[in-house]
Amino acid sequence: MGREKTVALVRRLFERTNDGELAWEEAKGADGFHVAFPQYAIVIARREARDEWGSASQRYVLSILNAQDRVVEEIGHEDLAGSLQNPEKIMESLYEGARRRAMGVEEAFDSILSSLGSSTPRKVAPGPPGEGVASEKSRP
Repeated sequence: MGREKTVALVRRLFERTNDGELAWEEAKGADGFHVAFPQYAIVIARREARDEWGSASQRYVLSILNAQDRVVEEIGHEDLAGSLQNPEKIMESLYEGARRRAMGVEEAFDSILSSLGSSTPRKVAPGPPGEGVASEKSRP
């Protein structure tokens, strides 16, 4: 795959993920998330990598799968070097966006906030540092 197409694919996935337009789901058997297209699927996965001194770091890999779930292509941040600024961060952000969508983070926040009801200002009782949250006992 040409470098231009690789960069275009990652950019569009990043944009559509941030816009909430892609239906990411948890990937089976990998620490990652997938989204299906008519003839292919994309998986963004987090893998542990080790440098020459044995230090561990996270690496994010984008895989294109065909209809038989075989890997057609893998894209890592090194494939984007020179074409995108900070490709490691872009891949990490894509992974996190896919994770948030697949895990339903926005829906969880909406549900919890709805359960908590509307926000009304409350007086916070003075107390030890770090205890700035009003509790049932501190309300008049």
